[in-house]
Amino acid sequence: MNDWEHLQQARPRLVREGTPVEVGSAHPWDRGEVARLPELSGLLAAATVTPVTIAGRPFEVLAWDGPTGRRGWLCRPAAADTTPPVLPLHRALWGVLGGMVDVFAAPDHTNATGGDDTWWSENHQEILTPVSAGSERFVSSVDAYGWLWEDDGLEVPVDPAAWYVLAQEANGNLTVAHRESGQVLLFGPDHAYDGITELEGCPPYSLYTFDGAPDLAGWIELSARQWRG
Repeated sequence: MNDWEHLQQARPRLVREGTPVEVGSAHPWDRGEVARLPELSGLLAAATVTPVTIAGRPFEVLAWDGPTGRRGWLCRPAAADTTPPVLPLHRALWGVLGGMVDVFAAPDHTNATGGDDTWWSENHQEILTPVSAGSERFVSSVDAYGWLWEDDGLEVPVDPAAWYVLAQEANGNLTVAHRESGQVLLFGPDHAYDGITELEGCPPYSLYTFDGAPDLAGWIELSARQWRG
């Protein structure tokens, strides 16, 4: 079974029946390291890359051996010249990898309350992609959930427009980064995570910092470390 077939088996609803798919030849990762991201770079170095075209759109399957078999990501191709304004580190990442649109056989980090603390899990969508970075979902979500702060007599302590989306979750949670400082926050109105702390001036189920990842580099490295384990 090749890596595309592993992905299809794990994510059977990923591609609708009848959608044209062309699978290219697999090859080892050959794009080198990403500065300041040694954990991610090590993971990429271990990956096999399979080019895939789905309904005429290019993607790549990156996969490697995990503890129980093949695991990996469906990625967008490198896109260093993409227009959404992002942090320099993120732009450098796009020079070799356009981010993930789906994952398969994700590592399991189930916490004491039954939540999954894997930050790049099968519940996540558009992780580190130009699509997520260009989304206005954080602005609209904070506006829609403004009552969380109002009910506690608080004001939203951040300007949502100064942040951009790193990852979206199927349940509406968002991971975002500040366009200048690189700080990373979780907007978690429907979360069951450990390892996060309410941002000062915020009620429960609103904005959180990541205990082990204060900024973009830390968040990427934490997530890559989970996937390497």
